[in-house]
Amino acid sequence: MRVAVIGKKGQLARALQDEVQTASYHFVGSEELDLTNAEAVNAFFNANDFDIIINCAAYTDVDGAEDDELAAKALNHTAVTHLVEQCKMHQMRLIHISTDYVFDGKATTPYQEEFPCNPLSVYGKTKRAGELEIIQSEIDALIIRTTWLYSCYGKNFVKTMLKLAETNGQLKVVNDQMGRPTYANDLAEALLTLVNRTQEWPKGTSIYHFSNSGHCSWADFARAIFKLQQLQVVVEDCDSTAFPTKAQRPAYSVLDLDKIKRDFQIFPRTWQEALHDCLKAI
Repeated sequence: MRVAVIGKKGQLARALQDEVQTASYHFVGSEELDLTNAEAVNAFFNANDFDIIINCAAYTDVDGAEDDELAAKALNHTAVTHLVEQCKMHQMRLIHISTDYVFDGKATTPYQEEFPCNPLSVYGKTKRAGELEIIQSEIDALIIRTTWLYSCYGKNFVKTMLKLAETNGQLKVVNDQMGRPTYANDLAEALLTLVNRTQEWPKGTSIYHFSNSGHCSWADFARAIFKLQQLQVVVEDCDSTAFPTKAQRPAYSVLDLDKIKRDFQIFPRTWQEALHDCLKAI
């Protein structure tokens, strides 16, 4: 099976490149394919033959999206409509990466896939609009929502904390946002499993949640990073008002993992185990 991985410069696609053991995966960047241009997308898929698309491309600057809604919509929504059309034309399957930001964070128990969406931010609203384009189509697709993604690549919380630790012995970190950190390489392994088991996909579009297991606050996460790295940094708990942002974040982002365990026997390891491996890779 030939697989196109869209968004090759992002941390998830780069993690996928670490995990892939076959030449059947083709990694596509914006220099090869402008997802926001329907004609360019059409020309690309007319010239290249694929069985599955993994769409890792997204506008992920959550605060930037508040100032540039058009750019966020172009990549998170319009581009998805172009990929859906290509899947229809060329009988391709789609795996689309989405986010906990489609929820409002007001829950107190882990979000199941069917829980009503109520995004608070432009980023969340455009990602939800992309989801709906897929759901309302008749293509065979999996929407994989994830949360608090990190890796040894790109910008993410783990790398930010390590950078700050170079010049700070004490840091304030918010403790009123709860979630499940996700190591990009673990998500990449899960995606490879899904690709290899297409015969088990439900018909039409299905939504699944994937993260590492367990949950924590950002402050807990920071403390775990410094402890594993044996860094003498004191983490002071604070609430989100200490760091005002343009976009409102969900206060509770814990995703329920039972469905992907049941349907595909994918059992995510704990976030602590995954963090240990990521820090070794960094």
